[in-house]
Amino acid sequence: LLIIFITAPLIRPTQLNINLPSTGSVASQPNTAEKLEVGLDAQGHVFFNGQSLSDADLSDRLNRIEKAQDTKVSLVIDQTLAYQRVAEIMVLLQQSGLNRISFVLNSK
Repeated sequence: LLIIFITAPLIRPTQLNINLPSTGSVASQPNTAEKLEVGLDAQGHVFFNGQSLSDADLSDRLNRIEKAQDTKVSLVIDQTLAYQRVAEIMVLLQQSGLNRISFVLNSK
């Protein structure tokens, strides 16, 4: 075992000289996915893209939005908020057909 530990650093792996094909410059595709932001403050008040709304207004606004399959929602949550309130808003989002939800914790 000692011999293996001593000789292992001396053994070099063989190198393969491979010429890989190069590609031309590829234009990046624009991100067409619409991004929405729903916020919940410490008192449980709902904000949609910075505007304060009631739950019913939020539901109406979400149902009126033209949604693509890759529409993303950022759920900005105050750190001290109870999970029950977060779950209620998640249900509204899912009922509106928005399933790509990311969480952002706001510790302010």
